[in-house]
Amino acid sequence: MGDTDDEIVRIKESALNDLIEEKAKERLQNRNDDTKDTATKGFHSISRRQFLKYTGLGISGITLPSLVSAQSIIQPQEDGVSEIDAFSVNGHRLWVQSDEPSGPDPNDLWYLTENNSVQGWVYTGHSEIVAVVAVGPNGDYVYSGSYDEEVHQISVSDGSGGWVYTGHSGEVYGVAAGVNGEYVYSGGGYTDEEVHQISVSDGSGGWVYTGHSDDVRDVAVGPNGDYVYSGSYDEEVHQINVSDGSQGWTYSGHSSSSLSVAAGPNSDYVYSGFGFSENEVHQISVSDGSQGWTYSSNTGPVRGVAAGVNGDYVYSAADEEVHQINVSDGSQGWTYSRNSVFDLEDVAVGPNGNYVYCCSSDDNDVHQISVSDGSGGWVYTGHSTSVEDIAVGTNGDYVYSGSQNSENEVHQISSINEGSMVYWDGSNWRG
Repeated sequence: MGDTDDEIVRIKESALNDLIEEKAKERLQNRNDDTKDTATKGFHSISRRQFLKYTGLGISGITLPSLVSAQSIIQPQEDGVSEIDAFSVNGHRLWVQSDEPSGPDPNDLWYLTENNSVQGWVYTGHSEIVAVVAVGPNGDYVYSGSYDEEVHQISVSDGSGGWVYTGHSGEVYGVAAGVNGEYVYSGGGYTDEEVHQISVSDGSGGWVYTGHSDDVRDVAVGPNGDYVYSGSYDEEVHQINVSDGSQGWTYSGHSSSSLSVAAGPNSDYVYSGFGFSENEVHQISVSDGSQGWTYSSNTGPVRGVAAGVNGDYVYSAADEEVHQINVSDGSQGWTYSRNSVFDLEDVAVGPNGNYVYCCSSDDNDVHQISVSDGSGGWVYTGHSTSVEDIAVGTNGDYVYSGSQNSENEVHQISSINEGSMVYWDGSNWRG
């Protein structure tokens, strides 16, 4: 099937339903051959419930959702290990069941009838507030920054800890992963006010950028990997060269602290969220640091900004609302309201561009939001304290959240929709 770590296997509902019907017809034909009554015992004489039962798919097969990929080649196969039928999809065995499989073989496919927003592993390696989380470009590791002045590498497969970077002398507020998977970048506050380059391979420190005069609240990496962008309490956004940590342009168009920074996917703009006295989102040109449009419809400090994967929209989290903003002119799209739940801390966009996720330090929840219309999806309630930051895995199957106070944890949250097709790659569910 190729590289199963990267490939997403999905099947159209119509194709799978056709396969079910074909299988049912075969079984009926075999039964009818014994009675020589094939003319009167046709397929249409049984109900859908019956042929789902005959094929072993059960009643859950009635609600099979639309699962894409017109190029999937499906061949039915018998398997004596299970009482239900297994279908081969591009070399994968497909099973249908309601519970999480026990002891799956690598590359087995499963049709999930379990709901999403289910908690995966929980990482408890930090001793203070987890202020930020980021996912590496290969999807193998999550990186967390904390008030304990450390950056931790966490394995996506099981939540185990990797290296720990202790080069900061103050709280770590921002972490971003480089696009080529070689480096992670972290921003610190209080005593160091710096941006650090960290090697992904062993957690050793690279260059240190000291151009800010106050806390570095957020960092972002451009899509080409050439520059890092940092936002600070000194009311500035800085462009930093990845190669040597030297400073590029400085954006000083704000009159308040820069709380969040995001890089657009087309390498043309950077977006910064400012707060306290401004509550604005600014569009900044990557080429020279000049200002584009200003969005000023937020009612509170903009603590989170995220750029859509298609480059059409930017999303801001402020007060009790998430706003969709048109990249072309800075006009407002939909608004998602948390209904008197204040202090939204962050917003993140899924890699497929279908969903946005937000978190709050007020109700301790993570919310899924539809990009198409701003309607709410699932809500994760597994945290018992404020959620400070969120990030989405590279294939969109998992969301990662960092919390504070008594927890100081990173949670892995399933974002796989009920009815999705997933496979076990030997260490992790993919879908």
